[in-house]
Amino acid sequence: MINQKSKDALSIINENLKMINEQKINQNKLKEAIAFINVYKRPARIKCEVIGCNAIKNALLKAEKK
Repeated sequence: MINQKSKDALSIINENLKMINEQKINQNKLKEAIAFINVYKRPARIKCEVIGCNAIKNALLKAEKK
């Protein structure tokens, strides 16, 4: 997500969260994050992935409010 606009980064994060929850995704939006497509199969990794995604998402949303 380096060098991405905030809205583009949020879009990637949302697609990533969909992927983790086994929902239909747009693989083109995920870019390099597609490497994590099988995270949902490893329950111990889901929490790690969600924590990271939510942290970045919250930081971006907070920065947008400023």
